[in-house]
Amino acid sequence: DYTGEYATSSYYSENKRNEQSQGAYVLNTKSKKFHKPSCSSVKRMSSKNKKSVNTARKDLISDGYSPCGICNP
Repeated sequence: DYTGEYATSSYYSENKRNEQSQGAYVLNTKSKKFHKPSCSSVKRMSSKNKKSVNTARKDLISDGYSPCGICNP
């Protein structure tokens, strides 16, 4: 059972690590949306607009991509 400053520090570190972790996403380069690989939209996406990446979510958003409304990556 963690208490005090260590607990807060440990909690912060873990959240920061999760926030910065990279994920496997599929980009639709035409619509500028990103998806989980299992999303139903990926199956319907044209292969010329499809790009698989291993990038942090926040970096995709800062690059102008927005999360899919179906799979909510």
